Amino acid sequence: MGRSSEPGVSVVVPTCNEARTISALLPRIAAVGALVREVVVVDAGSVDDTVASVRGTLPAAKVVTQTRHGKGNALACGFAAATSDLIVTLDADGRADPAQIPEFVAALVQGADFATGSRFLPGGSAVGQSGLRRGRTALLAAVASAFFGTAQTDPAFPYHAFWSDQLPMLDLPAIGGPAAAGPAPWGDGLEIETVLGCRMAASGRRLVEIPAVERTPLAGPPVRRTAADDRRVLRALLTEHRRIRRDGRTPDTSDRVAIPERASAGSPASGFPVVRSPRRPPNER
Repeated sequence: MGRSSEPGVSVVVPTCNEARTISALLPRIAAVGALVREVVVVDAGSVDDTVASVRGTLPAAKVVTQTRHGKGNALACGFAAATSDLIVTLDADGRADPAQIPEFVAALVQGADFATGSRFLPGGSAVGQSGLRRGRTALLAAVASAFFGTAQTDPAFPYHAFWSDQLPMLDLPAIGGPAAAGPAPWGDGLEIETVLGCRMAASGRRLVEIPAVERTPLAGPPVRRTAADDRRVLRALLTEHRRIRRDGRTPDTSDRVAIPERASAGSPASGFPVVRSPRRPPNER
C-alpha cells in the first residue's frame, strides 16, 4: 500500500499539570498550518487547569486520558487516538519547536520511516549543554550504534515523527491492560524516548536525524540533564538489545541513520539522503 505524498499530521502531546505551558504551546502548533490535521493531548489526570486550558486555547484539540501511569503509556494512548498518516510527538514543556514539523514531514515523504531530532548536529542546538553532557551523549550514541547499527547522535531527545503504519511494529504495551501493582510494564515509562528509535532500527526501518533546536522551556530555565537520566537511556539500550537477541533477531545494520543538511537555521530541509537497505526494495513497507 502506497503512502501519501501530501500526508496529514497528528501531533501527540502528553501532559500532567501543565496548564500554563500547554496554553503557550498549542498556538505554536496551530501556526504550522494545514499540515497539522489534529492535535491529540493526552492527560495524566492533571489536578490543575490543564484540560480547561487545552479546550480554551485550541477547542479542536482531541483530549484523551491515559489508562495507566508513565510517559510511554501516555504516548501509546495518543498514538491509538491519532487518525492521520503521520504522527509527531512533542513534550508540553515547549523545548521542541513545532515550527520544525515540516522538516520532519519532508524527511518521511522522501523515504524515511522514522525521523528523530538531534540537538548535536550542525544546525541543532541544546540549551544549557556542557562538554560533559556532550561527552555522555556521545557515549550513549556509540552504544546505540554498536547495538542497532545506527549513527544517531541524540538518542533521547523527545521529538519524533513516523508513519502511523509503523505502530504495530513498535509493539508497545497494550493501553487496555490494567495498572500493575509493581513496576510499570516496560515501555510505559520515560524509557519510551529511547525504545522508539531502538525498535525502529532493530526492525530495519529507515531512520533519519533532523538537526533540532532545543528552546528554553516555557516554564523557565531547563533542569540540567543528570547522570541518572543517562543511566536510564543506557538501561533502555541494553534492555532493547537483550530483547532482540532473546527473540533471535539481528538488527539490520545496512540501514544506518542518515544525516540531512539544513540550508539555514529555521528553514525547511530538503534532499534528505535516506539510506535504503538492499534487502528490501524502496517500495516495500
